[in-house]
Amino acid sequence: MADPDGDGVLLSGPVRQPGLRSVGGEGLSLRALLSGPGAPLPDAYGLVALLERTDPAGAGRRPSLFAPTEVVEGRFDLRLRDGDRVTLFLREEVMRPASAPTEPDVPDPLPPDIRAMLSERAVALRGGVMMPGEYPVAGPLPLSLLLRTGGGLKPEADAERLELLPPPIPPRGRDDGDTLGAMPRTLTGGATASTLIPPGAAIRVGLKQRPQERRGILLAGEVAEPGTYDLAPGETLSMLLDRAGGLTEDAYPAGIIFTRESARLAEEEGLRRTARELDRQLGQMLGGKNPPDPARVELARQLAADLRNTNALGRITVEANPAVLGDRPELDMPLQPGDRIHIPRRPLTVTVSGEVLAPASLLFDPDKKPEDYLREAGGLTRFADDDRIFIIHPNGAAEPLESGWLTHQVPTLTPGSMIVVPRDAEPFEWLPLTQSITTILSQIAFSAAAIAAISN
Repeated sequence: MADPDGDGVLLSGPVRQPGLRSVGGEGLSLRALLSGPGAPLPDAYGLVALLERTDPAGAGRRPSLFAPTEVVEGRFDLRLRDGDRVTLFLREEVMRPASAPTEPDVPDPLPPDIRAMLSERAVALRGGVMMPGEYPVAGPLPLSLLLRTGGGLKPEADAERLELLPPPIPPRGRDDGDTLGAMPRTLTGGATASTLIPPGAAIRVGLKQRPQERRGILLAGEVAEPGTYDLAPGETLSMLLDRAGGLTEDAYPAGIIFTRESARLAEEEGLRRTARELDRQLGQMLGGKNPPDPARVELARQLAADLRNTNALGRITVEANPAVLGDRPELDMPLQPGDRIHIPRRPLTVTVSGEVLAPASLLFDPDKKPEDYLREAGGLTRFADDDRIFIIHPNGAAEPLESGWLTHQVPTLTPGSMIVVPRDAEPFEWLPLTQSITTILSQIAFSAAAIAAISN
């Protein structure tokens, strides 16, 4: 193979045939290099590529940038010299998320000096473009080329309403890196403007209307027409039930299971955050002068693992009885894309879950009290916290078994209720989180019970 530092131009990257090209007697242009066998492949990044040329003073290679698409489309060209190196990049290499290089298991495909050069020369595309993001550029480029690289405009985009935020302006006489903020301006001509967009600028495409979310709502169970429904603007639960033909004769609206993704994520993040805090405090204690007993440490680690592995449901308590919603429209839940709704049949059981010897679903009897169901489930285990037993009602609302400071009023059990016995916090009282540990244990028990209820 010929020496890449000798005669010819070395072409590398996502092109049809990379390799060494002879300059020849008539010379070789950049446009000729990137045509025919050297044409860029479809996955090549078109807004920036690298040209390295030997410095005449012998100070190594001097890098410069160019836009391959500008070359291929005939808007830019230059004469190449023997010893030049031309490197194109994959789009996925250049558009790698900014956080990715910090991931230890995912090495950056680009050298650090090239990554630094590209990160300083990006144009931001925002708003109504198909692929918003930060796009490194070789220099000022036409707006039309940038929008095309960003996938074009979204259907709801307003092509007449584009805002340009110029790059920051360095103040005169200062070299401390401070910059002056530039004022945004509306581009005359919108998406068809012939403006050249410089590195460091930002383009925001306005929207004609708020984008429609196409995620459907899953409605299952005892409705006339279960299935997935597209959400209409401003739709509420009662409206959706009407669209589905109403409830069947066997429906039990008091037991509606209504889950929402945002609620599930918030619940799980709370559990994971507590697990991280527990790990942190445990590490501090193990590094202290009087580390805790190994058996207690193992219990704490198991608790942290339970917090990390507990699946939240994201259940929201709602009213689903059409008669009640007709009289009290303020209780009618507004719907969001991705909501999941299940209307069960009227159940015949009460479930006992948690720290009992034989968790079970037991036949409902209006004459039975909670302690009767606990007895039928084998009674409490030695790990049970009998002071914090609670009831999950059919609609998902939770209530302590004994509510009322003086009256000790016992909640009314209805078909579909669940009695949950959480774990005793006593083995964990040495932890700094003691004040909230009982709540944590109840959350774990509640999540497990809710998942079991929706699975039945």
